[in-house]
Amino acid sequence: MTTNNSMKVITNQLGFRNAHRLKHVLVSDVPEARSIFGDALFCVIEQNGFSKYVQNSPEQAQYTYRASLKPVRTDFGNWLVGDLSHLTNDGIYQAMCGNILGPSFAIRDNVWCRVLPNCLRYFQIQSCGRNVPGWHEACHLDDAYLTEDDLYIDALGGWHDGGDFRKWATSTSLIAISLLVAHRLWGGRESQLGVEEGVFLTEALQGVQYFLGIQDKQTGALYQNIGGGDHVPHDNHACRYTDNIRQSGDERRVWPGWAQPAAKFTTLFALYANALQKTDAELAARCYAAARDSLRFDQTTNDHSADHLQWRAWSLLELWRYSGDEADKEAAIAALNELLTLQVIDYLGGQRITRGFFRATGDQNVYHRKHIGASYPIYVAAEFIEAFPDHADTGHWRDAVAMWVDDYALVFAQRNPFGLLPYGLYAQPSLDHPHCHYRPLGDELFFRYFLADNKFGSNARCSLDAVAFAAAARVLNRPELLSHGYRLLEWTLGHNPFQLSTMTGVGVVQPCALSFQMGNIPGGVTMGISGDQEDQPWYPQTWACKDEYYGYQTSHFLWGLLALQACDM
Repeated sequence: MTTNNSMKVITNQLGFRNAHRLKHVLVSDVPEARSIFGDALFCVIEQNGFSKYVQNSPEQAQYTYRASLKPVRTDFGNWLVGDLSHLTNDGIYQAMCGNILGPSFAIRDNVWCRVLPNCLRYFQIQSCGRNVPGWHEACHLDDAYLTEDDLYIDALGGWHDGGDFRKWATSTSLIAISLLVAHRLWGGRESQLGVEEGVFLTEALQGVQYFLGIQDKQTGALYQNIGGGDHVPHDNHACRYTDNIRQSGDERRVWPGWAQPAAKFTTLFALYANALQKTDAELAARCYAAARDSLRFDQTTNDHSADHLQWRAWSLLELWRYSGDEADKEAAIAALNELLTLQVIDYLGGQRITRGFFRATGDQNVYHRKHIGASYPIYVAAEFIEAFPDHADTGHWRDAVAMWVDDYALVFAQRNPFGLLPYGLYAQPSLDHPHCHYRPLGDELFFRYFLADNKFGSNARCSLDAVAFAAAARVLNRPELLSHGYRLLEWTLGHNPFQLSTMTGVGVVQPCALSFQMGNIPGGVTMGISGDQEDQPWYPQTWACKDEYYGYQTSHFLWGLLALQACDM
């Protein structure tokens, strides 16, 4: 782990809700942080009050807090930690250790509302097929052409993915899903967040015709790769503007192959159907029919991995919410219970440290992990607990959520100063990466916070873990869990070893994003900090243009932010 200088005073670069219980300042444990007497102190100034008096005025004392920093040993080395949790009054604050100042931050209950318009702006700029003044004209009105079948496909709309013009279905679907969840949480009371009424549904509708258009009517599956390349699926030749004239010869390529997991798209269409049922019954019915077609394709896959079951259970729940059909309810509950059979309930691998995580499949030695996050099962279980509070299995579902919280999530959140959860657990170190360190938990259980030998960062995963903490806080009635969720969002906003905010336009230290078609996009969350071979946080030189946007990072961040806010606003 390397940083730009030897000492940093680190807080997140946005701020904290007043009652947030984990307000911390981190200071590098280096000699410069200690006085000549060997102690380590920090102070916090409330800038509004401090500015009223001359520098040496005694009245300043009430606006300055001084305390000791506590040395802690963590999985990410030694740090000095200062507790700011007692600061609950609205204000603008700044922490200082020695002669080093940290970034300013706010304390106020609605401070997270400041970044919400940025997230929405990112989605607007990334939208395809409409004019975004200052960014691009209406574009790709002639998408797209399937060469193998000599077939034009109506792939108009949706969102560009990354800082280029591809429209990956699996990634951009999460934009729509997060916006539709936001609409369910906040529809009719968006003014509390300071945004326009109906904005989440309005932005989600940017994708509805696109997803309907790329669904193959015969199979019910969706094409995965729109504009992915002219010659190979992942070249950059199709990352270009077109003449917007259908069948003129410059249409972008659709590559054959279906988007997976199929149940994600069943969920997507069913969410659209439920959101539109009262306001646009005809379009809702089309989305419901598309969900049924997608379900039909999902049933042909015969995939019972956690990656598929988490979406299958949720999709069937959404279908039941629309149809009220008892068969949908029974199928949804069966899928959730099958998913929960993959939860590890015993202490395995010669350790008694952690359990409650999930296997990827029935294979006893492979655990559920995804670079975008593997905490969907907790959110889905919470949805079932709230949908069927009197069901005979509800107690079992609640126990599963509690085990994940107490025996997995909190265990790891307390091992590092940033509250991070692992990327994944392993029965043994991967033979594919023999030079990478896997942290031992027992004789036959290991973990890494970051992917091995992979550039994919941790922002999407941290935000999805925040979603899971919010869901757990809600169904377990444990509001203290919300602070852990906020900490995971703070990782993106500068509460990390590099004091780097990886949401464009928020914070004082920003990377140059790998966004060769658009440039840095306001509100966009990049992949973020990854790990080195020793599983320590790693980030390339800030201006190296190596950190990329994908739809799921900002989507998960928006989802996590609004899920946490819905619990305590």
